[in-house]
Amino acid sequence: QMHARVALMEGKPAEALEQVAFMPGPRPSARGGDARLTYTAMAQHDLGNDQASRAASDEFLEAYADESPLEMAFVHAWRNELDEAFAWLDRAASMGLIRFDMGRFMHAPELDAARADPRWDVLVERLDTEQTGGG
Repeated sequence: QMHARVALMEGKPAEALEQVAFMPGPRPSARGGDARLTYTAMAQHDLGNDQASRAASDEFLEAYADESPLEMAFVHAWRNELDEAFAWLDRAASMGLIRFDMGRFMHAPELDAARADPRWDVLVERLDTEQTGGG
């Protein structure tokens, strides 16, 4: 599973898809759901296969969206669909799914596009407030 993610981060989507093929399914990711689908969605996006990318994320959405909004946010941010990404991040924050894993959340390369958006600071501020018990 790590190999698929590393390949994605290194800009090797075809290799990531090969790694996904070796994963017995379903493979829960650190954020829930089936990692095979999210990695496939990201890799296919990088290969320019929009339809295949959407098919994978739609399948994920149908099965896991309620329990894994953070994973959906990662996929949307990866595809630079920031309105969708922030909608899912907001949902994940409301469900309390981010504060347990702030380190990963703050540094995950999957969210790089989201971090460049002004909404990011607003979200982080909200999470900080919730974490310190204010708000």
